[in-house]
Amino acid sequence: MRQKHADLQEAGVQIIALTPDNQEKISDLHRILKLPYPLLADPDKSAYEQYDLLEDKKIYGANFILDGQGVVRYAYRGVTPEDRPPLKELVEAGRAIAAGKKYE
Repeated sequence: MRQKHADLQEAGVQIIALTPDNQEKISDLHRILKLPYPLLADPDKSAYEQYDLLEDKKIYGANFILDGQGVVRYAYRGVTPEDRPPLKELVEAGRAIAAGKKYE
């Protein structure tokens, strides 16, 4: 995702990554990897539960794009922990949502 950050940013998408690690661990990870986007800690996995991404103690990956009011306008929930949408789809969805259009 780091390599594609510029493409997504140009499409109007701000990346925020969520991890089940604690704040201390993600601070180290963020510094070591030099990520250009924030990492948020969710050690109790409450956000994963809220977005229905936790099953049998397994965390499933997902990508969401929210509009300017914080409403989820695009959601991709992986069928495996590693499953992610194609970058092209994220860029197209981001551009559409940034322009106030519905992405389908």
